[in-house]
Order: sequence, then structure tokens, then C-alpha cells
Amino acid sequence: MNDLDSKFVPEHIRNDILVKKILPSSVQLPDFQCPITGIPVRIRAVSTSVCESQRVLQHAKSAYDFSIRHLRDMGVSLHPPRTFRITLVCHPSKRFLPNGKIPLSPVHINGGVTSRSSNEAHSLVFRKEEMIKVMIHETIHAMRIPLCHTALDQNFEFLASEALVDALACEVYASYLESVFGFRNVRMVMQEHMKIQSDKVYTYLRYVNPHEHTSAFAYYVLKASIVTNADLMARLVFSLSDKDALVQLVKEACDRIAPVFYDSKGEDSLRMTPVFIEPYM
Repeated sequence: MNDLDSKFVPEHIRNDILVKKILPSSVQLPDFQCPITGIPVRIRAVSTSVCESQRVLQHAKSAYDFSIRHLRDMGVSLHPPRTFRITLVCHPSKRFLPNGKIPLSPVHINGGVTSRSSNEAHSLVFRKEEMIKVMIHETIHAMRIPLCHTALDQNFEFLASEALVDALACEVYASYLESVFGFRNVRMVMQEHMKIQSDKVYTYLRYVNPHEHTSAFAYYVLKASIVTNADLMARLVFSLSDKDALVQLVKEACDRIAPVFYDSKGEDSLRMTPVFIEPYM
């Protein structure tokens, strides 16, 4: 797992993975060929037990197949690598807001990273929290969907592409939960939860410390502005290959962001996802 060297992997999680004390059980699915992209895919899970690893792999494979098929059906242009590896590390570390005034960093926010060479892409998801949604997010990166292009980010002082990728991942994940598990009102629950997360992060960035060493503004504040607006979400899906349209969409999403006063006294957890949205755990 060379991606462990990434600056986005918190040091304590990296160390726990390397020493194999907290997460000793590794299980890997046999390589399979994705019927949509035609590429070989390998998924591995690392957790506290073989049973948990097998359970995670079962749902990861289901979610991966659904995501690729759903993205294709949405008309998304996929540019897959020659081979794709996914490593899911069920680390118990939760995302949180710091108690002091330090800048937000990967230890507080990030949950995955993707690297890609000319022959292979590897997605490493290193928190149990929101694992399947993050896997979908990293899969979008691995498939080089146009909205991931850095050309979009040159128009802003933040990584706008990360907000768009995560908004698309949330849409795919919601569809997965509805179709596979029969959950109802998933998008409504997600949107209400996103508003709470957005309020907390916005308040921290505005009133505590505006600097960050990650993309918290994009992941939480900007994404929530997009996902909670039906018109912006619809335009996102139909503009994935149109950089100018996406730039305009991001500008409009930024205009929707207004100061929000949130009393987070005594509450430093971001509480990423309602329990029922992680049915595989």
C-alpha cells in the first residue's frame, strides 16, 4: 500500500496499519473483471476480524458494481485505468473538529486517497466511518471523470472539483441505498445531515481559523450548498464534461453560502453519517 505515504493519511492511522495490531485481519476478493469498463478489479479489506473483512468486501463489491453501472446510466464519461485496486482499512478513527485554533488537516477530515499511473489506479480508504461513500468518491477519481480535472480548480482558491466529486458520490450512494437496501427518504436525511456538518465546518473556518491543510471547505460547505439545491444537482449531472458550466455552477453555489451561527460548545465530533446509512457495519 504505497499510498500510505500520502500526506492525506493521518500518521496515527498509518502507524496502526503498519504494525497490524488494531487491524490484523486482511481478506481479499478474487480479481474480477468489471462488466462495464472491462478492466480487472481487486478489492481488499483490512479490519479487526476475518468476519468483518468479509462483510465489508461483500458490500464493497456490490456498491462498486452498482456505482459503475449507475454512472454509465447517468451518461458519465468514464476513463478507467488498465487495472484498479481498492484497499479498505476499517480503522475506527472518527473525523472531528479540533479543540484548539489549529488549521483543519487530513487527521480531522480525510478518509481516502487515490493514486493513478499509466497502468494502474489504487484507491485507499482508511476510515471505517463513511467507508462505502468514500470508496465511491475515490472510484470517481480513479475513473478520471471530467469534473476531476484540475483545470476547474484553476478558477478558484480552493479545490472546487472535490466538492463536485463528493456531491456526485453522495448522489450515487443515495441511489445505491435506495435500490439495494430499499431505504426511503435517503436524500432528505443526507441533506439534513450535510447542513449540520456544513454549519460546523463553516463556523470553524469563519470564526476560529480560516486556514486549512485539506479541502474541508469544499468537502463540507460547498458540497452541501450544491447537494441541498435540486437545480444545482441536476445541472451538475448534465454538465460533467463542460468546464465553463461547472465553473458557473460553483460560483452560484458559493453565492448560496451565508454566515451560519452554530453553537458547537461541547460538541467536537462531525458525526459523519446517521447509523442506518451504513447498513454493512
